[in-house]
Formats: sequence, C-alpha cells, structure tokens
Amino acid sequence: MNAAWLLATALVAVAALEPASLDQDEAAGPSSASPYPERDGIEARHPSEMIELAERLFATEDGKEEGLFWYYAGDLRWKGLVSCTDPFPTEEVRRMNARMNEVGGPIRAWSGENIDILLATFDKVEAWDKATSTRYAKGPNCEAEAQFLRGTIDQVRQYVIANRAEHEAMLKEKKAQEAAAPDGP
Repeated sequence: MNAAWLLATALVAVAALEPASLDQDEAAGPSSASPYPERDGIEARHPSEMIELAERLFATEDGKEEGLFWYYAGDLRWKGLVSCTDPFPTEEVRRMNARMNEVGGPIRAWSGENIDILLATFDKVEAWDKATSTRYAKGPNCEAEAQFLRGTIDQVRQYVIANRAEHEAMLKEKKAQEAAAPDGP
C-alpha cells in the first residue's frame, strides 16, 4: 500500500491529544452495560460490523459517544484490513468507503462540535486497538500495518492541536450566521 495514502486516510480517521491509560474494562471498548450485545467479540469481525453498530448507537441520544467510538474503531480496522490485504477487491473498497462516508457524515459533524470528546475517543480507540490483538484480517503484514496506522496518531495530534482554534472560530461564525438568518423564504 502507498504510505502517503495510508497517512492521508489516517489523518481523517485517527487523532489523539495525549496517550490514555485505560484499565482492562475501558480497553475492551465502551461500557459493558451497552444494550448492544452484538459488540461482544466485534474486534474479530469485519470492520463493517463496527460501522453498522456505530450508526445504530449514534442515532440514539445517549449513544453518541459510543457510536463515535465504534465508528473510528471500525475506520481504523478497515484501513488496516485494506492495507494488509494485497490485492484487495476494488469493489468492496468502493462499497465500504461509500458506506463509511454515509454513516460518518453526521458522526464527523457532531464530533467537530465536540472536539474534547473526539480527542478522548481517539485515545480510547488507540488503546482498544492495541489491547485487542484479535483481528478480522490475518496475514504477515497486518500487525506492521496496524502499527503504522497507530503511528500516525502523533502527526494527526499535531494537526488537530494546530488547527483547533481556527476550526472552533469557523463553527462559531457558522452558528452566528445561522442564528441571524431568517427562518423562512
């Protein structure tokens, strides 16, 4: 896989502010009290299952943060699967990327307004990925690719830190424009 492509896609998917120290329960993913038992053993299944779980969770008012977690966990695992499988079926990549864009649109929009939650979630995703060695993808390159993808976190962290104030200013301006706009035609 092209290292520049992996880095570019990782920039969209993975960021962290500071490394998290998680206990075993946290490393296993969000609260085990989840009403979504299908997440049990999800680390060994296709990343699309994480994306579907993320969509269902995010659609609920109290599931936004857990949905965010599973979206980015699925995103990281998807990139790992694609990068360690050569050749990877082009049609599956097209379908999965389209589905991730569909599910991810509202999630990314919400997380852009909740940057502290987003950054904390990326810490949790990184810790979860390191702690769950069982992967859907198996092969000689998979662990090296996973390490590479996790290794981009420092670069993304710097990007997020460097651009946070600008992003927050744009959000504030957008909200002010929306508040000032008339409600009707």
